[in-house]
Amino acid sequence: MSLFQRTKEQLKLLLQTGPTDHEPEPMQTSSGVRHASATVAEESAGAGIPRPARRVPVNLVSGTASLGLRVHRHLADEEPEKNLVVSPVSLQLALAMAATGANGETREELARALGADRIAAEDWQSCYANLLQALRYGAQDQQLTLANAAWITDRYHLSPEFAHAVTESFCGEAKSLGGADPAADVNTWVAAKTNGKITNLLHQFNDEQRLLLISCVYFKGMWAEPFEERDTKPGTFHAPGGDVQRPFMHITGQFRYGEDENMQAISLRYGGEGGLVCLIVLPSRKLGLREFMRRLGPDFWYSIRNSGKSRKGSLALPRFQVERSIPLNESLRAAGICRAFDPKLSDFSGMISEPDPVWIDNAQQNVFLQVTEKGTEAAAATWLEVDCTAALNPPPPPPPFEMVVDRPFFCAIGDVASGLVLFTATVWEM
Repeated sequence: MSLFQRTKEQLKLLLQTGPTDHEPEPMQTSSGVRHASATVAEESAGAGIPRPARRVPVNLVSGTASLGLRVHRHLADEEPEKNLVVSPVSLQLALAMAATGANGETREELARALGADRIAAEDWQSCYANLLQALRYGAQDQQLTLANAAWITDRYHLSPEFAHAVTESFCGEAKSLGGADPAADVNTWVAAKTNGKITNLLHQFNDEQRLLLISCVYFKGMWAEPFEERDTKPGTFHAPGGDVQRPFMHITGQFRYGEDENMQAISLRYGGEGGLVCLIVLPSRKLGLREFMRRLGPDFWYSIRNSGKSRKGSLALPRFQVERSIPLNESLRAAGICRAFDPKLSDFSGMISEPDPVWIDNAQQNVFLQVTEKGTEAAAATWLEVDCTAALNPPPPPPPFEMVVDRPFFCAIGDVASGLVLFTATVWEM
């Protein structure tokens, strides 16, 4: 077997899986939409009362991750070896709002990119309402909030159907751009929804900007097993531009961990009753981060519960922070969304009451990610993812692992129960 085939199979083994005993097989609705139902008790034993079971279409779960990865790869190719963070969920929700106001081939194109093309029209809005419900956290150690809004100038009016979809299905707001300083109004709203982590989304406002669709996500989680600050020590990070000295956090304990000749992967839990975890993947020196990302499949997130096993070991992870403002037009075109950006081909006739042509002129995502000894804080704003038999003599437990994240690595934050990926990051330098 070639290195590519072997690595691909190992990636599948480590990073891909189907439903677990905590994730029942997808169910069929009357319209044929498949849902996955789960609770967050899985990795939150003793963490309080779990949230109710949620039903999220598996199409949307895989579509969110797939679109996010395609955009992440395209952006990474445009700026190789530069730190990057993408929020697949924020991107999904902003585009889904746009698709709700689209018709014809424009809607079909957006639905395909979002993984929603097999969802019946009558189920579309309820599916996104379920997605938002699945990601509602308000625990002390896990805070996750999502906010959506359609901002429109006084010269135009949202169609009643579109306004209802934004406020009801997307739990959003219909806001006016008619103030004295519309850019300041938007930035103030975004800053409030992201706990002050994104403060300058809109640099200026012009009369051609008739409508803005904005989706924000904010997450703050405290580690279930925090790093001790007294254990943080200087270490060497082998960045592409040369070795640099950075503070490395150290911890020893029992973690969900997996490894093979191409990578090490560890799942770090956040405390509280939520079901969010952080996956850190360190590709081998031979494979490298770029090749790892090229081969990563969109269903990698499901592996977190099944691929690794509880194992004692030690982790050395650098403190890091990444902030980016990312133009998305070309990446979305590369992902197959083209008509929406073409004034002659786009059809957003369900968005505003006026007959004027409407198209997406610009798409951008601002993101923030910080990992410290205490936990993780992240924000994004997008405008416009075994059969066991007891043995008489069980084998000895594996030796403690050692994982030193001292070179470029991959990071993802997502929801255990629904499988939705909130953030993906590739960290090349410190």
